[in-house]
Amino acid sequence: MYPILIEMKKKSNMFALSCQGFTLIEIIAVLITLGILSAIVVSRSGTFTTGTAVTTEAEILKSDLRYAQMKSMNSKSGEIWQVTFPDASRYTLQHYNSATWANKYLPGQTSDTHVFADNINATSSPTVRYDNWGTPVQSDKITAEGANLTITLSDGTNSRTITVTKNTGFTYLP
Repeated sequence: MYPILIEMKKKSNMFALSCQGFTLIEIIAVLITLGILSAIVVSRSGTFTTGTAVTTEAEILKSDLRYAQMKSMNSKSGEIWQVTFPDASRYTLQHYNSATWANKYLPGQTSDTHVFADNINATSSPTVRYDNWGTPVQSDKITAEGANLTITLSDGTNSRTITVTKNTGFTYLP
């Protein structure tokens, strides 16, 4: 029986040697390294960042339009909120209460005016007013808009158009 025990011991040692591999820590270290390297490569290649400033500004404007709509819907009747463009490079949030327009701070900012990033302008920029139902209204503050409103932001090469739906006020980037 002694030779059988020796043979079994040899086989168990061979099995232990053949099961070597990577530890979980080694695999995680390799994945983290690959993640860091790929992030560096993507951030340095210009093809992935083309037009991101225009898209970012369009998302900010879309958010501010939705904020103005929400403020109108939560206000007393007769109060109107609007986003207006004094010029192509900026816009302002305003509140109308019975007789006068007053500028209001934009959400998350310390100003009532948002200035677009360098070289970005609004090529079409209607004033967008909302009644207390959240419906876009015309300058008389009563008549609903007859067509969808569009606002186009451009940096000369890239552009994004925001659409405000005429009946519901739903704001989106197609």
